[in-house]
Amino acid sequence: MNASRELDLLVAEKVMGQKFDFNPWKGEMPKNNGEAYGIVLPYSTDIFAAWKVVEKMISEGLYLDLRGLTAFTCNFGHPMQLPREATSAPLAICIAALRAKGIEV
Repeated sequence: MNASRELDLLVAEKVMGQKFDFNPWKGEMPKNNGEAYGIVLPYSTDIFAAWKVVEKMISEGLYLDLRGLTAFTCNFGHPMQLPREATSAPLAICIAALRAKGIEV
């Protein structure tokens, strides 16, 4: 799995809880119950955006296990689940968060 806007959108919806009734590929803004909700952050490429995912997962009672120097692995509260290697910390965080929600990417 590579970092991408599609992955960012999946994280925004499945992990961060954003609801969408728009077409992001036409430049439309995300909406939540008919009101502007903000933009989809670059979760899979930006560590500051990815850290919002970490904060969300921790608020749900899961702990963070992030390791790596050149290749990264991450788990949220599933020590028996084998981590998947990623090329960056933000990507590893996104993959782990989705897996913790039961979504394999």
